[in-house]
Amino acid sequence: MKNIESIFNLIKLKEHKQDEKCYFDPIRYFLVQKKPEEEVRQKTIIFLQKRLGVPIERIRVEEPMCHVKKGLRGRADIVVYRDDKQEEVLLVIECKAPYIDVECNMVLDQAIRYRDILDAEYIMLVNGINAVVYQFKNGRYKEVNKIPTYQEFLKSKVRFIKENKDKPYTFEDIKSKRLQNKFLNMGYIGEDSPEENYEFYLNFLNLLLLKKISSPNILEKIGVM
Repeated sequence: MKNIESIFNLIKLKEHKQDEKCYFDPIRYFLVQKKPEEEVRQKTIIFLQKRLGVPIERIRVEEPMCHVKKGLRGRADIVVYRDDKQEEVLLVIECKAPYIDVECNMVLDQAIRYRDILDAEYIMLVNGINAVVYQFKNGRYKEVNKIPTYQEFLKSKVRFIKENKDKPYTFEDIKSKRLQNKFLNMGYIGEDSPEENYEFYLNFLNLLLLKKISSPNILEKIGVM
């Protein structure tokens, strides 16, 4: 996860006045109502162009899933393409208001759904304070260490977060989709394991691998041995 608050604070959006305060969307080319999530989305568009070097003609905003397949619902906040014809999706971005945790399961699940539909290699979750980037490859998600430039995205020149095996995980950590994906990628959870059991697996692995066991009979007491 990358803290982007200082970068986003430097991005100033021009406000327009109609019946209410608005921003001008340079992709959709019309005014949009000023809201916390919309501010993050508009700053993300500028961030993509100015900091990551994404050509404006390769960005789509509020991309309807029904354009991919009739009957599908939902709109991806921002979609970045590999080509000017907008045929190959590279990155799906889910924007949230600053008070929403981008590492929560609901945000990640929403982005994964759009990624699956659009067949993107990467997803990014951003709330104006933090940003998380994942690469999807060989059926697994891996968290990227920093936010790559557009050229690094295209060439898959990315580095991944190293796993920290020394610090015990909290209950909130165990419930997070991010940590579950990490253990899945490490091979501690089998690919065919039911997803509803992931929290139990992580809790048990946390006990065996990271927690200091005070009593040698603890496994017998909890009925494991």
